[in-house]
Amino acid sequence: MNKTWDKTKVVYNMVTKDAEKVVKRSFTNIIENVTDDQIAEFGSILKTLTTDNLENVELVEQTKYYA
Repeated sequence: MNKTWDKTKVVYNMVTKDAEKVVKRSFTNIIENVTDDQIAEFGSILKTLTTDNLENVELVEQTKYYA
């Protein structure tokens, strides 16, 4: 079987300062082999833009297998 990267998605779970609730911010069409530094840097940018606190990050990679 041949293994081929299909797509990657990143979900940033952030806690709002006002309501103290978790807000999920999803981003699709992420590059293949995204690095931890790139994910962390973008999380810092989101924190600056929104003033929310970053709780955690989910990286979802999808791979297809062909016969």
